[in-house]
Amino acid sequence: DMYSFNRINTLDTYKVYNILFTYHFTLKLQNYLIPITNLISFVNSYGYI
Repeated sequence: DMYSFNRINTLDTYKVYNILFTYHFTLKLQNYLIPITNLISFVNSYGYI
């Protein structure tokens, strides 16, 4: 029936959005983490930490 079809469709859409969001978030996180890691190792090599 139409109702169950709609529900499955909504679930699939939610799954796709979830995957996209996770992917986007991971990319954003890497963009922030890589410079921070580089900064820490840079400072570390000069013996400040």
